[in-house]
Amino acid sequence: MPAITTVTDSTHCKIDSLKSHGDGRFQGDWLHIERDDGGAGAPPQGEARRILSYTSVDGTFEHEAFSTGLAVNDEALPLHREFIDDINGVSDVVEREFLLKQAFNTTVTTKNSSVTLFTLDALAGPIKDIQVEFYLAADGGVTKITPSVYKTRAGDIITFTKEVVPAIIDLAQPGLATASRYRYTCKDLREGDQFYFSLAQTDDGAATIVADAALTYKEAR
Repeated sequence: MPAITTVTDSTHCKIDSLKSHGDGRFQGDWLHIERDDGGAGAPPQGEARRILSYTSVDGTFEHEAFSTGLAVNDEALPLHREFIDDINGVSDVVEREFLLKQAFNTTVTTKNSSVTLFTLDALAGPIKDIQVEFYLAADGGVTKITPSVYKTRAGDIITFTKEVVPAIIDLAQPGLATASRYRYTCKDLREGDQFYFSLAQTDDGAATIVADAALTYKEAR
C-alpha cells in the first residue's frame, strides 16, 4: 500500500511510490486514507478527499483538507472519481449540504430550429434532483416538439453528448392540440459536468410556439 513520505501542510503531501505518472494523472480523483500510521484506526483513517492537483516529478498531491492532519507513513490510495461517485455517492464520501435553487425562462421555438431552455454547470460541486418543467401553448395539434438533454462526458467540459432517457423518448413529439405541460427528471451532475436542456421544433405547424419553463435543482454548497 502506498505510504505518505512527506506532509508539507494541511492540503499537500508527497507519496514517493506514486511518482512519475504524468502531471494531472490523479486530478479530480479521491485520496483515501486506508490506514492511520498510529495503528489505532484514528482519523483520518477511512476518510477520502478530492485531489486538486498532482505533480508527477515528486509525487506531490494537493488535496482538500482532512478532518485531522496527515502523518508520514499513513497509507493512502488514490481512488478514481467514477468508483467513488458510482459506488458510494459523493455525499457519502464527503458530507455536503445541498441548496434548492430555481430558474425560469420564457422562450419561443421556431420552425426547423432548436432553442436552449436552461444550462447548468457543476464545476464547483455536484448537482442533483434536476427537474425541467415547461408549458407549451396550443397550436392546433400539428407542430412537433422534441425535448433533448445534453451533458458533457466525465472530465470533458467541451464535448456535449445527447442523453435521451426512456421518459423523453416516450414524449419526444408531444401532440399540441391543447395547451400542454411537461416535466422531466434529469440525471444528476457530477462535479465537473455541464448540462443543457433544449427544445427542437420540426418544419411544420405554427411558425412559433411559446414555451414557459421552470428549472429546479439542488446544488452542493
